[in-house]
Amino acid sequence: MRKYLCLLATLFMLNLADAATTIYGLSQGATELNPLYNPQNLQGKISAPIILATTWIPTYAYCRKRNFKKAKRLLEILLLSLVSLYVAVVYNNLIQLAFAHNL
Repeated sequence: MRKYLCLLATLFMLNLADAATTIYGLSQGATELNPLYNPQNLQGKISAPIILATTWIPTYAYCRKRNFKKAKRLLEILLLSLVSLYVAVVYNNLIQLAFAHNL
């Protein structure tokens, strides 16, 4: 369970990095590519991983306790997929900022 808590913490930090790079990029004239995100609603962007953690942890613990191996595995894959997605998002944001500043 500890490794999943680390992944959840990583997801939260990546989400903060995404928010910071997005806000900075928008202030420099970039456009938001995520149609579900309102740039004026930073609270919604930051609360997403908190909501995920508060639902993922008890669900995972329940699946583990009841020995629901397939459901537990699905939750693990979903978490790893989200972390991978946010790594790509933050990487993209940083690349776009670097190109915008000709670094």
